[in-house]
Order: sequence, then C-alpha cells, then structure tokens
Amino acid sequence: MNYDFKTNWKDKIKPILKTSHLQKALKQSINNYLKNVDNIDKYDKNKLPFEYSTGDYNVLYYDEIKDNVIEDLLKWGIIKKDPNYPNKEDNEDEYDDDLNEYFDSGKGFEWENSIEHITEPYIRDRMEMNYKAYCLYGACFWYNTNFGLKLAQMVMPSVKWIIKKSNIHATIISTDEKLLFDILYYTEDEDDFGGRKAINDTNNKINWKEYDKIQYELLNNKMSETENVELQYIKERKYNEAYIEKVYLNH
Repeated sequence: MNYDFKTNWKDKIKPILKTSHLQKALKQSINNYLKNVDNIDKYDKNKLPFEYSTGDYNVLYYDEIKDNVIEDLLKWGIIKKDPNYPNKEDNEDEYDDDLNEYFDSGKGFEWENSIEHITEPYIRDRMEMNYKAYCLYGACFWYNTNFGLKLAQMVMPSVKWIIKKSNIHATIISTDEKLLFDILYYTEDEDDFGGRKAINDTNNKINWKEYDKIQYELLNNKMSETENVELQYIKERKYNEAYIEKVYLNH
C-alpha cells in the first residue's frame, strides 16, 4: 500500500517541506538528476520540482492549475472575461471547437497574458498546495533515493524505510514490505495508491538493448502495426504485461 499523499499533504507534509534538512536533500536530488539527463536547466530554489520533469507533465500540470484558477477568479469577480471568449451556454455542442479557434487566433493568449499579473500569484500558491507539484517524473533514481527517503523518515519516523530498485524504478519501502512511500507512482483512484505498480517495476528489469532496437524499428517504420500498438502501450505506461514479459523483461 502506497502512502496517501493527497489526503495527508496539507497537514502532514507541506508544513515540513521548507525545513533545512529537506531543502538540502531536495536541492541535491534535483542537481543530481539534472547532471544525469539531457537537460540544460539549472537548479532554482524558486522552482517547484515538477517544473524540472521531462516530457509534457510540467506543462500539463501548470495548465491544469491555471485553468482552475482563472475559472475561480472569474467566478469571484476578481478578473473579467474577455468579450471574445466563447460562451459554453450559447453553443455547448461546438464549445470545444470555438475554444480552440479562440486560442488559435491568438486572442486567448493575449487575454491570458493581460491578466497574468493577477493570476500568477494564485497559480503559484495553489500549485504548492498540491502534491503534484513535488512529482519530478523521470528522476526516481535521484529523487526517491534522497529527498523521497528523507521525507518518508520525517513523516513516518517509526517505520524503517529502505530503497528498493531495479533498472526501471527506485522506490521507498518499509522493511516488512507492507508500506510504500512513492510520490512518483502515487495514483489517487487506485485502491493501493499505485503501490503494486511500484513494486512490479522494482521486481522486474528491462532489456534496454532490446527496447532500443524496437524503438529504432518503430522510428524507421520497420515494425508491424500490432507491434507498434503494443509499444505505445508501454510508452504510455499502460502495461501490456504479456508483451513486456516476452520481449522486454529479463527475470
């Protein structure tokens, strides 16, 4: 069972995040991560961990928070809606198309830029109130093994925590293997909060040579449609277990 980060974030985790012990571990973890990935970014104490993530996660999370903040500020009367902004009530069936057209025209971004001085403080504050801001995806070998471990020790000091890892993932687990403390694999809508997935990935091992070979074949259109679909499942972390066991994993 993974730790419930969402439920305990405000009362048990957020109050201790700014302690010197954790801030030092956080800086070390991020710096070590940046040294080991193709990333020209540098550590900035004003940035939240998610902002260093690889892929689209940082953009998607920021946009999610921004959209929620703008919606609330409009509702509270703190900002005014752009007259050109599509009205969902007028034409609900074509609302999404109208919204895309609004942003494609540049008007949407102009409006968002004009209210940024108002929205940005709310966005930053709301991001820090959410566990997702501390999800540095792609960094488990540097993040969980240092910052994550020290956070677990402070939140649940009576539990003896250790690092368990494979060449896929590194997680934090109790010595009796009943509890996990893995924010990177935390999933709100699963009964074990992502614990089984974390354990599976630390019990298995990917054959990276075979993985690279198949990616090469995919990029060069040398892969069948069936294999292509199966690879996409893996890349999107929707595990096709039979295929992984056959092609990717060395047990």
